[in-house]
Amino acid sequence: MGLFALAVVAAPGVLLSLLRDSGAHRRAVMATWCLVGALLARVVVQVVDGGKPQLWGATVGMVLALAWLSLSARHRGSDLLGGVFLGLAAASFSHAALGTWGAVWRDDAWAWGLLALQAALVGRAFVTREQPTDGPAPRMLCLALLPALLLAGIALANVGRASADTGHLGAALVAGTTAAAAGIVLWRPSLPRSVVVVDAAVLVFATFIVMYGDPGEGIAFAAAVGVIALAGVLMALVGSAAEAPAGGRDPIWALWAGGLVWVVLFFAYYAGYDLGYRADWLVVALAAVLAVA
Repeated sequence: MGLFALAVVAAPGVLLSLLRDSGAHRRAVMATWCLVGALLARVVVQVVDGGKPQLWGATVGMVLALAWLSLSARHRGSDLLGGVFLGLAAASFSHAALGTWGAVWRDDAWAWGLLALQAALVGRAFVTREQPTDGPAPRMLCLALLPALLLAGIALANVGRASADTGHLGAALVAGTTAAAAGIVLWRPSLPRSVVVVDAAVLVFATFIVMYGDPGEGIAFAAAVGVIALAGVLMALVGSAAEAPAGGRDPIWALWAGGLVWVVLFFAYYAGYDLGYRADWLVVALAAVLAVA
């Protein structure tokens, strides 16, 4: 299972290799078509009733979505972090509003309404694909982005975990602060080094509380604080890249490599449920690595 997941995340590298010598316009157009293909795969997953069709629909969608994200890091660099956090906020809000019963498992008006909204957003991206590019995202940010999303998904922006601790209040708190974190990233503040150090320490401490604390309101509050801290840490990576020499390095492969790190950590954590060990320390260690970076 782990090798299959690793192959899925590595597969976009084939497309990225084929586009290595392509111009910016062609890569931008290909990124948009990858996004459209991922949307079609999402529709397939919605309409099939489990089994192999769902597995292969999700697999194709995952490959295309990761290829799109990697290509976007090259030609929509300034939008990357803000866009990802907006998506994280939208996912948290919709998941909390649906009582953590995800849309893809439903067959009601909410499920189809959310899918229609996703289609509209992809259509918007398709219409604007001819806009000029704005340069690459920082490579360090690209390497850290997917591991940071793993940290958010397991611990800090996990409305299911918050709901299990404190019910609807915890889910609403985490969803709301995820939206606040997106606002911080879109605001793009310049963080003094002292603030970054404190923020990094808060990220590690909040993650530790979420993973090892006793169930209760403190868990949801720590997760909410941790989401804000995670946004600050990633903003600090953007700021540190601005101080480094330009060099013109391509961030596409950095994001792809971050995806490999993401799936290895993902499997190492969740395999413990089947193999009989707890890997909560791995999530805290990931927060510490991001903080040190």
